[in-house]
Amino acid sequence: MLSKIIHTFLFQGISAILGFLLVVITSQELGAEGKGQISLFTASFTFFINLCQMVGGSALIYYGNRIPIRPILILSYSWSFLLTIIIYPILFYFKVEYAFWICMTGFVYNLLSINLSILLANQKFELHNWLKTSIYIFHFCIFLFIIYVLGIKKMDFYCVSLNISLLFVWIFSFVKVLQFESAKYIDKLTVLKTLLKGGVTTQIANFFSLLTVRFNLYIIAFYLGDAEVGRFSNAIALGEILWIVNNSVSIVQYAKISAHSNSKFHKLITIKSLRLTFFPVLLGSLLIGLFPDSLFVFIFGKDFQGLHKITSCILPGIVIFSLSNIFAHYFSGIGKFNYSVWISILGLIVLVVADFVFLPIWGLKGAALAGSISYIFMTMSFAICFKKESNVSWRRILIPELKLKGLFKKSNFKNLA
Repeated sequence: MLSKIIHTFLFQGISAILGFLLVVITSQELGAEGKGQISLFTASFTFFINLCQMVGGSALIYYGNRIPIRPILILSYSWSFLLTIIIYPILFYFKVEYAFWICMTGFVYNLLSINLSILLANQKFELHNWLKTSIYIFHFCIFLFIIYVLGIKKMDFYCVSLNISLLFVWIFSFVKVLQFESAKYIDKLTVLKTLLKGGVTTQIANFFSLLTVRFNLYIIAFYLGDAEVGRFSNAIALGEILWIVNNSVSIVQYAKISAHSNSKFHKLITIKSLRLTFFPVLLGSLLIGLFPDSLFVFIFGKDFQGLHKITSCILPGIVIFSLSNIFAHYFSGIGKFNYSVWISILGLIVLVVADFVFLPIWGLKGAALAGSISYIFMTMSFAICFKKESNVSWRRILIPELKLKGLFKKSNFKNLA
């Protein structure tokens, strides 16, 4: 397990670096307003992806090695296409900015996401990591070519470069996924019912969880404008880079839990995942907290002053919320998706209330504080539910009480292969 986590972390690290360089380039070349538009576009097509993943989605990691592949692809792809041709006219009618690119990007990304989930379900971690990182490599290179060689500095061409990258990677992943064919036959109606059972519940949870992370952007855009969205998104982007740790760990954790039926194994791998996540994220946050405001201006440009105060308010929540992902993947891995749904809904309610309390008083700093409060609330709720479900003592769950000594010994992972 440890080697798979390290491999995943390295590739996620490369993706994070390339993603951060894209943030820097777009900030420098398009300014705070342009960066704000990209942030809103990214959040919007991510919400669209959540709708597409109602049939399948991340639940495919659970079902991908339990039911035949071809019916999964046919039904999941068809649902994505149907939803795209329904949603686009609605967004166009209401004159939603970048409606075409929101639907196009969401559609292509979802097809790729289906393939990647099937790869994880079949324990193909290395290939999954290569493909995800390839998206960032292609996007980074193509966008640089458009900006610095062609000299085009428009938001639309950011979308063009992203879609070309997604299409390249999707074609390759599609060829690989077709190789995983189950011998058993299940009729398409049964497959559809299975995918809906896990997909709808999972995506409802993901939808509200995403709202908890990104709803601030829409509130800030409404009250303060796109330029302030750009400043806020860059402030939290540095902190969210730390989530590559818990994302790397949870990807392996989820796939392992989904592939095993032993409840003792589920508890053990989750507790070890919590240990592997907390300390690196904490150390990283302390380092970011030391960054002076002048460094942010140097990196992003003169439009991005005052980010240190915003980052300082969101970092505590980001550190604690890194554990939330581990708890959520435990429940998803054992097929109990309802926990994530209700906790995400409650977390969103807490965020909205905190936003309307703090944002009018402290502006972007208040929005960051509201995010931290919501993140901490959700993580505490997940911890309580995990204790109840697993009967594990608080002493084993509470990360600050765990000792670092021996944490990375191979013996800790020999039973988790």
